[in-house]
Amino acid sequence: MPFEGEPRLEFGWRLAPDARGRGYATEATRAVLELARSTYEGEILAMIDPRNVSSQNVARKVGFRFWKQAVIDGYLDRLYRLRVPRDLAR
Repeated sequence: MPFEGEPRLEFGWRLAPDARGRGYATEATRAVLELARSTYEGEILAMIDPRNVSSQNVARKVGFRFWKQAVIDGYLDRLYRLRVPRDLAR
């Protein structure tokens, strides 16, 4: 997805309420990022509602860093990014 003129991969997750708080989001995110690291080179964005503290914690836990807040499609999001370096992408 191009964002601010740069190609970026958008990444997100959503869990059913009864599955939250059990580490599933972190586990699944790590697995998907492992695949991304083997096939993708560039920046990955996580766009998270500012009220969703749990998802912000997951993003930081797996290596995303806060970048900025921005309005995306009419919604205020906190943008976290993770760069997949050239030497890790295959």
